[in-house]
Amino acid sequence: MGERRRYRRLKMRLPLSFTVLESATDEKAIPSQDQKISGETYDISTEGLTIDVMLSPQDIEYLVPIMAKTQKGPRIDVNVEFEGDIVSMAGTVIWYNLFFPGTPPPNFKAGLYLIEPDSNPSKQKWNDFLENIKV
Repeated sequence: MGERRRYRRLKMRLPLSFTVLESATDEKAIPSQDQKISGETYDISTEGLTIDVMLSPQDIEYLVPIMAKTQKGPRIDVNVEFEGDIVSMAGTVIWYNLFFPGTPPPNFKAGLYLIEPDSNPSKQKWNDFLENIKV
């Protein structure tokens, strides 16, 4: 099967943290989540990124019900760190996988479509960063 992606990707691991919201229209995080979940990117593009996270039991209790009850995929507010800076952007989950390997911790991967407009300063900074590394 050929490549189905619409945008070129760059395999690059960058630290990130994120908060999951109930739906693509929610403006605030779910009240039960006090802390952001930390992980890293797996691949990145101007239009999206893949998050890769090792989950704690608390993270699983938080994430699994949200992912199971949303039909379109929840909104995720993500903070990505690169070149000594942090950009904050919103994305919608397009796909996700929750892996429970033989030994803990479980792994969560999700593909995000970034819904920030290009006029957003964080999105501009992200696009400039990717342009400079030729994505």
